[in-house]
Amino acid sequence: MRPHSIVLPALALALVIGCQETPENKKAKKEIKEASGATVDALKAQKDEYKKQLEADLDKLNDSLKDFKERAAKAKDEAKVKMNKQIEALQEQHDKLRGKLKDKGGDTKEAWEEFKKGLDKAKDDLKESFEKAKKSFD
Repeated sequence: MRPHSIVLPALALALVIGCQETPENKKAKKEIKEASGATVDALKAQKDEYKKQLEADLDKLNDSLKDFKERAAKAKDEAKVKMNKQIEALQEQHDKLRGKLKDKGGDTKEAWEEFKKGLDKAKDDLKESFEKAKKSFD
């Protein structure tokens, strides 16, 4: 008798028995599904809160852009051209970050954290650019 002639039927029987829908299996599946749903909901809430805060930060920077535009409008000749170039670059950087906010950012916690790191870096770069512009506009 070959060894696999005994192993294969035993394995098939174990699979059939193990896959039966028992009350314990049903309960375990339900608990896993509920825990998974709670984790998904918590991640969604975390994403929403983060994006809401970033939107508020971008709105503040947008107010600064309006101020810069008003200053540039009052400037003369070469200074005006230089300021408008800076404003255009800031606006582009600002719009790019706002566009990234529309992305889902991943369905897992790990993917979200990685996406968030990119957003944080872009936000920090943008704020730094605004600070440099502000110094040059003063």
